[in-house]
Amino acid sequence: MEAPVAGIDVSKDKLIMYFQGKYYEFTNDRQGYEEIIKILPKGVQ
Repeated sequence: MEAPVAGIDVSKDKLIMYFQGKYYEFTNDRQGYEEIIKILPKGVQ
């Protein structure tokens, strides 16, 4: 069984994540990374 895959694009001021057909946009700072960690389950590649 394969783990789900997430796509994360990093720019100067934004983090854009595609995961399970959804689009998320966060600020490129510590809080943005913490929000991504909350969304992604363990084992995501």
